[in-house]
Amino acid sequence: MDATIGTALRSARTRAGWTRDVLAAASGVSPAAIEQIEAGRRRDIRVSTAVQLADALGLSIDDLVRPDVKATSGFSHAAYLYSSVADLVSTIGAFVAAAHHAAAAVLVVTPARRLQAVRDAGQIDDKSVDTATAEDWCTTPTCAAEDYLEYVERKRAAGFRRIFIYGEPLAQRRPPHELNAWMRFESLTNIIFARYPVTILCGYHTGEVNKSVLRSVRETHPVVQGNSGSVRHHAYVPPQNYLIRA
Repeated sequence: MDATIGTALRSARTRAGWTRDVLAAASGVSPAAIEQIEAGRRRDIRVSTAVQLADALGLSIDDLVRPDVKATSGFSHAAYLYSSVADLVSTIGAFVAAAHHAAAAVLVVTPARRLQAVRDAGQIDDKSVDTATAEDWCTTPTCAAEDYLEYVERKRAAGFRRIFIYGEPLAQRRPPHELNAWMRFESLTNIIFARYPVTILCGYHTGEVNKSVLRSVRETHPVVQGNSGSVRHHAYVPPQNYLIRA
């Protein structure tokens, strides 16, 4: 394997908005090794290491080893499970910073009281971050899908090559039949947005949703992120299987 894998790895990690530490937690490859690979100083990369890195980023081996053979959209869909508003504020701040670093458009949609907490902490600047309240934006799955798609297409037309979206539905306030519809939408997100260069992070407060919802969250998101890092979750169910069953 040559230095091409280092360039491809760095590009894929940047598109996902991940630091080396996050990729290390998700892949099991040390941050130091990732830095050496990206810098081209480590070329004797084992196939097993390449597989770990590719799997963590939701890519194939060809995407890393032979990026010229098969281009990917750079789509990323992860769930963020948090237990305190302070954790949420910090994560959104890091998410927005990663978007700015990637010169990406960024949208934050969260319940009004939490959006205000993020603003009060100085983590977002309304001049460079698009915001909306979940009460206005995420009223139904169909409406949310239309709004997110419209936002992505509008920003791409404006010249942005990448879009970051943090979205948080009002999961704790919905009856069971509506929650099932939302989980179907989460699964469909993996199909609807797969061709777009979009990083989507979906927030869920672990103290406000029940265990069955959290189980569905893990089944509909390829990656699950917590305060200790991100992992490709073993419970993930591909949309074609999840939607038939749900």
